[in-house]
This record gives sequence, structure tokens and C-alpha cells, in this order.
Amino acid sequence: MIRAGAAARIVQIVRGDVPLQRATHARQRMFERKFTMHDIVAILRSHLMESAPEWDSKRLNYRVSLLGTCTAGRQSRIIVGLRPAGPCVLITVMRLGTQAWFMGSTE
Repeated sequence: MIRAGAAARIVQIVRGDVPLQRATHARQRMFERKFTMHDIVAILRSHLMESAPEWDSKRLNYRVSLLGTCTAGRQSRIIVGLRPAGPCVLITVMRLGTQAWFMGSTE
């Protein structure tokens, strides 16, 4: 999957055409870091793709890192497992510091 294919799949998720399941890890991080599904959708809508999707042969999806802004205005990163067919998976979510937003590193 190339960037254009990943971008198209993300649009399908935002429109509600493709389900976005949450991994157990993502559920835990959302609770700990006070993110809601509205935040995740806002990040998906405003995202900047950090790099091309990478194949994860263990989970059989393309892992992609997205930078965006949540509903509270926090700069954030989400990792999503994209599949060409069927549901996709939210893997994790994190807040970014100002420097991390520009430098590509987490707090």
C-alpha cells in the first residue's frame, strides 16, 4: 500500500464506510491520555502522514503513523493498522509536545 492508497482508506474510515476497531492497547492509552473517539476522528481528518505505510506481517495490515490535532487542540500522533479490506485498527494514540510536532519525536 502506498501513501495514496492509505489516504483513500483513511477517508473511508472518516466517512464511516470502514470500521475502525480499537486494539486493547489503544483503549488503555485513550483512557490514560483522555482521548475520545471524537478526538481520533479529528486527528484522522487533520492528519499529516509521517511516512509511507509499512507492512506488518504479524498483524496482516499496513501500519501508518499520523500526526494531527484533536478536538481540544492538542497536537497528537496515532498509529493505525490499515487493511485493504475489512476493518482497520487503531493501535495507539499519544500527545506531542511542541518540539515533537516538528521534530517527529514523542514527549
